[in-house]
Amino acid sequence: MNSANGRNRKKKASAADAPDQVFTLYLAILFAWFRDQLFRVMAAKRPGDLTDTDYDIGERIRNHHKQAFEYMSVALRIDEDDKGHKQQAVQWYQKGIAELEKGIAIPLTGQGEQHEKAKRLQGQDDHQLDHGQEIGCSF
Repeated sequence: MNSANGRNRKKKASAADAPDQVFTLYLAILFAWFRDQLFRVMAAKRPGDLTDTDYDIGERIRNHHKQAFEYMSVALRIDEDDKGHKQQAVQWYQKGIAELEKGIAIPLTGQGEQHEKAKRLQGQDDHQLDHGQEIGCSF
């Protein structure tokens, strides 16, 4: 219901509203600046973080580990097959051992979670080599 004296009409912006609008503008600018600073801090590397090359090293170790596992799996299938050629299995085992040794030989420096993961993986690979030597799998 519209009244004649204009109760339902929009208010026109007055000079008294100008400080509120300026304050809102400054607050929005401050918020944008704060958000930008926060993102910069979050994106910056902390001293304990790994560098890109450390991630590459971890990836290289994982790749050698995966390749060794694949070679050993092929060797095991050939070895367990009654008709399999045992000499082929030996060659696949040797390839797997060589991959494990390559992964273990990669030097690790630094600290952090990725470094620890890579170090544990190298430890597992070293243990596998030691275990293989204990049971007489050196070819």
